[in-house]
Amino acid sequence: MRETGLLCVGIGTLLLLAGCFSSPKSEERLLAEKFDYDFYLAGKNTPAEYMVNQIAAADSSRAKAILTGRLIPADPEEVARAGETIRHLDSEIRKGLSWPEKTPPAVAIPFASVAPSIDGACDETAWNHALTFRDEYPISSREKVPSGTVWRVMWDETFFYVGVTIRQNSPRAEPYNPAGGGAPWHADAVELFLGPGIRFRTYWEIVVAPDGSVYDALGQNNRWGSYLVTPEESVQGLRAAARRTEQGYSVEIAVPWREVPGYQRGNPPRPGEEINFTLVRCRNGIQSACHPLLYGGHNLFGHLRGTLAR
Repeated sequence: MRETGLLCVGIGTLLLLAGCFSSPKSEERLLAEKFDYDFYLAGKNTPAEYMVNQIAAADSSRAKAILTGRLIPADPEEVARAGETIRHLDSEIRKGLSWPEKTPPAVAIPFASVAPSIDGACDETAWNHALTFRDEYPISSREKVPSGTVWRVMWDETFFYVGVTIRQNSPRAEPYNPAGGGAPWHADAVELFLGPGIRFRTYWEIVVAPDGSVYDALGQNNRWGSYLVTPEESVQGLRAAARRTEQGYSVEIAVPWREVPGYQRGNPPRPGEEINFTLVRCRNGIQSACHPLLYGGHNLFGHLRGTLAR
């Protein structure tokens, strides 16, 4: 009798759990089944590669398992969240697959015959011959937004230089505070992403706020679509400054080449060598870039390919 009673209780518990389980929608299940290995491979070497890689990320894999019935979550609401995850991933992948630029633009980066003073002013004649972009593009958009923003890039044997001038009323800085959720990119700031290329998937992220405060971290992409940032790793010898102006603020950055992966041994940069980079503006947490950029600054596959010119 005792065993029979336990069996009945067990069956009743299973029925109760089954009654609480929310079945995935059929269209979401079909969508999740589409994300197989062949689909993953088809997205390689396309503008969508950064997002296609995220098919194998932990949250995407779990969502797929839930929607295809291979995993029954303890929390029924997780089924709805899994559907949202897969729908968002599908939307972002389709956006990349339809992106008209199959490879990022190649640009020539002029040599700085005179090094600028890194004081945040961006008003020296040294900047006159820099690679220059004007206005900005919202992330994942090809439509230029007139804003008056001016972005400049150049190099010499010692530094990679960036100067950005922004028109904005009352720009706001937010200090980096991981415990409290604060970050400069949640407010107003300029971001530089700089690395040696896609092969090693390593880059510096440097963020300068209107008050001159600096956040920098070493970033790394992996093949599962995630990116890791290590704020404990900082650019040694980095020079950065910001200055508030009547129209907004300006930022200047000088990154020592010896801190850029591939140049750590002290080998100087040479004309003809390539460097990957992108520049992002944060305005009250909303991001835009100096060129059409898919997904954001951590998408190495969308960075500009810069050739050092002299």
